[in-house]
Amino acid sequence: MTIIEGGIRQQCKLALRHISRIAKAMNAQGQLRDVVQGICYVTHPSYVTEARRQWERRTANAIMDYIVVPALPRQALVEWQVWTHTHNDRFECKFLLAY
Repeated sequence: MTIIEGGIRQQCKLALRHISRIAKAMNAQGQLRDVVQGICYVTHPSYVTEARRQWERRTANAIMDYIVVPALPRQALVEWQVWTHTHNDRFECKFLLAY
């Protein structure tokens, strides 16, 4: 895997697209709006604003924590860890990780 160039905005967009596609692969009606909670890891405090902006543009604003870490695998700037639900009364959750 190669990390996309273009900074935090481009990495956020691509990682969120990956999460969306994974959610759809796991459930044909799956989408980012099914995320109920998540953690966004970024490598610099200034990246939190852009990560939050990209997240809020695509979702129903699920509970999201932003954590600044010294480094991520493959020198990524951002990594998302999210929990989704499948629209049922048992509240089954799926765990997705993308960077």
